Amino acid sequence: MATLTLNDARRTMSRNRPWTFRLEYHGGGSHKFWMATGRGRNEPVEVLYGRVGSKPQIIVKDWTYLESKTPEKVAKGYSYVDTPYVRVRQATIDAFAARSGTTNPKPAPAPSPVPKPTPAAPTPDTWRCNKGKVTVTRKGRIIQILFDVFPAAWQGAVFHTFKDDLEAFCTKHMGRKVGTWWGGSGSEEFHAHCADKGLFDALVLWLQQSIGGNKTPQIPVPALTGPLANIVSVKPVGGGMYHALDSFGCKVVTLPSTSARQLVRDHAHISVVGL
Repeated sequence: MATLTLNDARRTMSRNRPWTFRLEYHGGGSHKFWMATGRGRNEPVEVLYGRVGSKPQIIVKDWTYLESKTPEKVAKGYSYVDTPYVRVRQATIDAFAARSGTTNPKPAPAPSPVPKPTPAAPTPDTWRCNKGKVTVTRKGRIIQILFDVFPAAWQGAVFHTFKDDLEAFCTKHMGRKVGTWWGGSGSEEFHAHCADKGLFDALVLWLQQSIGGNKTPQIPVPALTGPLANIVSVKPVGGGMYHALDSFGCKVVTLPSTSARQLVRDHAHISVVGL
């Protein structure tokens, strides 16, 4: 014997396995019972009820009936009790089979498989600029800036302040102290002790502005798809918003300024109208 509830029966029913649960009511000199037994969702359910100790009355229902009726019984003071499994009568099974045109009860349909979520495109963690001869990479807990040759030609005479400038930039961006150091495997290597993606993006933009010329996007950059693949320029329209335009000057989509800047930064073929 076991004490099953409606929730237990629901789980068992979903596996197309037999189940039985029973509720009883004691009160006002009355001792009544109400129980249900069945198997799959699309098979008949027998509900038995009456006074405890008397011959039960039986009605044939379906699972939907139980979902609404059982909570009503519990609300009236009925409680779940132990009960053995009671098989649905053969006459009920035969009548159901005749109505459905089958010789056996129709099994519950298998649940539809849940589609696996499509993984998000990988976030670029490396940026390389051949013109500036510098590579920026997120590595573990640090951001590494590696020059092919240091100082680089675009740094001019201020190269000797680069470490201090780097630390000041990182600290201001993060709103807290970010340590930096120079060295490692070579004197062309700098590190910021922070691997925040926002700081990485900001450093890339800072170096792009310092190097000048055409901006080199982060690699690998996920390709634009759908209507976004037609975008060739963005145009400020006020209120911190931009129109993304195709080659005919037609609006593809309206973007906030942060998204517009991201497009221009990551995709070299996209320009800003008026610049």
